[in-house]
Amino acid sequence: MWVIIISYIIMFLYVGVAIGKFPSFKESGFSLALQGILIVICSVVSALGISSYFNISYTMISVEVISFLILAIGVDNMFIIKNAYGNQPRDLTI
Repeated sequence: MWVIIISYIIMFLYVGVAIGKFPSFKESGFSLALQGILIVICSVVSALGISSYFNISYTMISVEVISFLILAIGVDNMFIIKNAYGNQPRDLTI
């Protein structure tokens, strides 16, 4: 269990540093990293809850593998979202 918690903290720090621009607090990636990690945690909890509701048995290995897989997909999505936001035109005068 501690391995999963430590990996989530390390990925939060990595995404916050890799996405953010540090002189600017406004464009810091830590808020995106925090929201992304929270979404990943909620998706893992809801997946385990749904499988428990339907009495689907699972092992600790499958729980740990699914947690890391969802974490990897969530981190990848954070980079895609940041890239798409950066490619948007800034001059939106009407």
